[in-house]
Amino acid sequence: MDSFYTLLIIIIIILAFIDLIVGVSNDAVNFLNSAIGSKAFPIKTILIVASFGLALGAVFSSGLMEIARVGVFQPDLFSFHELMIVFISVMIADILLINFFNSIGIPTSTTVSILFCLLGAAVSMGLIQIFETGESFSKISQFINLSKITTIIKGILISIFLAFVIGAFVQFISRLLFTFEFKNSSRLLKSVFAGFAWSCIGIFVILRGFGSTILIDTFIINWITNHLIVSFVSILIISSISAFILDTVFKLNILKLIVLLGLFGLALSFAGNDLVNFIGVPVAAIQSFELFVEASSIMPISATEFNMSGLINTVQTPYYILILAGIVMVGTLWLSKRVFLVTETEINLARQNEGFERFKPHGTSRFIVKTGVGIGYFFNKIIPTLTLKQIDNRFQKISVSTPQLKAPSFDLIRASVNLMVASVLISIATSWQLPLSTTYVTFMVAMGTALADRAWNRESAVYRVAGVLNVIASWLITSLLAFVVSGIIVILINFGGLPAILVLVCLLTFILIKSAIQHRKRLSKLKAKKKFNPEELNSIHEITSRYSYTISEIFSKLNSLFGEVIKNLGLLDAKKLKQNRKSITDIHSEIDILKELIFNQINSKKGLSTAAYKFYILTLDDLQSINYAISQMIKSSYLHVSNNHKNLTFNQIRGLKSVDIKTKEVFPKINDSFRKLDFSKLKSLIKELESIQKYINDSLEQQIQRTSSQENGAKNMRLYFDLLKKAEDMIVSLMIILKRYKEFNDTPIDE
Repeated sequence: MDSFYTLLIIIIIILAFIDLIVGVSNDAVNFLNSAIGSKAFPIKTILIVASFGLALGAVFSSGLMEIARVGVFQPDLFSFHELMIVFISVMIADILLINFFNSIGIPTSTTVSILFCLLGAAVSMGLIQIFETGESFSKISQFINLSKITTIIKGILISIFLAFVIGAFVQFISRLLFTFEFKNSSRLLKSVFAGFAWSCIGIFVILRGFGSTILIDTFIINWITNHLIVSFVSILIISSISAFILDTVFKLNILKLIVLLGLFGLALSFAGNDLVNFIGVPVAAIQSFELFVEASSIMPISATEFNMSGLINTVQTPYYILILAGIVMVGTLWLSKRVFLVTETEINLARQNEGFERFKPHGTSRFIVKTGVGIGYFFNKIIPTLTLKQIDNRFQKISVSTPQLKAPSFDLIRASVNLMVASVLISIATSWQLPLSTTYVTFMVAMGTALADRAWNRESAVYRVAGVLNVIASWLITSLLAFVVSGIIVILINFGGLPAILVLVCLLTFILIKSAIQHRKRLSKLKAKKKFNPEELNSIHEITSRYSYTISEIFSKLNSLFGEVIKNLGLLDAKKLKQNRKSITDIHSEIDILKELIFNQINSKKGLSTAAYKFYILTLDDLQSINYAISQMIKSSYLHVSNNHKNLTFNQIRGLKSVDIKTKEVFPKINDSFRKLDFSKLKSLIKELESIQKYINDSLEQQIQRTSSQENGAKNMRLYFDLLKKAEDMIVSLMIILKRYKEFNDTPIDE
């Protein structure tokens, strides 16, 4: 039996490393977003500072992993066997959840995830125990620390609201004081602002960062906590004087120093405090195993009878575990691509400039924006016009020549406010011993400052609000899923034993591998946005040279889909036609991204010629027309097959396949021309397309002549005509693209 629990410990340790990787990938956004979004430093510098904070916080952590022992449930009510099932269930469920949200780029709370995983697993095991002993189900409340759970939930909900409101207020005041020209402001005012920010972040670093380590004596931490105002004022005076000297004498950018200190402080705090989310459960499992082995060596005892009351005692985490955890966290920060995917979500929602909007608007976001606009109109009526004009002047952005993709998502003032407000809120909560989620606070502060900074304008607000609502909804889903999934896993392992554990571990491995593969595919799709960025393009020739290969790829995808639709229709395969619908939607989204990029570029840059803009936009419009034609073919075919209508006749299928064969003969030639940038044969290619168009028209006429045939039903007649007509639309749009390249491209073409 001991070998069974030894195997469980080994599995839990392996899962701990995986949990660290997925956890850091998610939570890195907490300390990276302001530095990366403001582009205060190069990425390598940001990662070096963050790594130093992570390593310091992890290695010198006090290591008190109480959350997995007495934070959520009562260990003295469980046996060793029951708690081992709880611990491994929690690890599997937590990895599944965090990995899922990492995959979709949503920052969620690892604190909330681990808490509700523990809660769900403990409740499930408690119910099993009650069921087996025949006791009343009202006893379930004794198994969990309900008062602490309630306090945590309240703290989290309040922190979400306060973080958004306070972030918006402080950013509004900061922008009124400094506008977008911090350098031109009063040196005294700049020094006080920097001193205030350094003081906020400094107190945060001491209480939340070093407070969870052994680097500062507990007496100092307690004194600062009990004399918070005195401590803050003292640091403020010293910081303001230092900022003034650095600005006037050494000519240093004091805003960058704020970002640097905030980056280090948040990374240090994350490692010192949130490390429990990843290794708290494994450490508790190891210590439980040690208690059981020690007790068994004195007197033989069953794992199902050994009570875990000894787990209530505080135990220091071994330093080798903290060092290993620090190494894994730093390595993940440098190697994991998902770190930047999650960070990008928050930065995109908060960015000042226009660009591609990831989230789609919905009814709730439209209602909130409409209400916000109405409130804005109300205040415009009651606030004097002169005052409104003065405020508007303070929010006038500076026009710069930096290309849009190279420009920061927001300036250093907003980055400083993000770090300052988040530090203050977390520090206050720490000194008052109030629980909160660092992820929720940093995210909502960033959203509040974005709103106050007018980053959410009439063009983008409905998309940004939808994004924020989606993220908040994911937080609620995290808690619910964590509770349910961990509870279900406990039941499966309790009744399935070792086979159930092995199956679950294999399933988890499969999901992680599949998720990694899908993530690579997603990254390749995201690269399409960068490939189609029209930065520094000043002529039609540059456009055709830069984008012809990608346009060729879209041609290839569309032609392949066209053939698949005809094949799947002939086979009456509704499932594959449904997959075709998803593929065509992905291509449509890709073209949408390209169009949005060019319109944003038109709005921000005046250097590119009107003819070049027109060329590019019209080409994308025609690509969308081809996409739409195939989309309608897929829709009609899917509905026809799903409704079990009569299949197309042999002649009809043969006619469609003939069109497919003819397009497959000419499309490779078109693709080859675009890939090689050889447009010398456009005229002959256009003639081949014209012959396909003629063939389609002839097929339509032949079908009309066969309308009296008994084998033709009304439904398949309509479908056949629709498919041929959409095929013709596709060919016509493609001919227009080739003719445009022939007309505008300055390379030699045949006559």
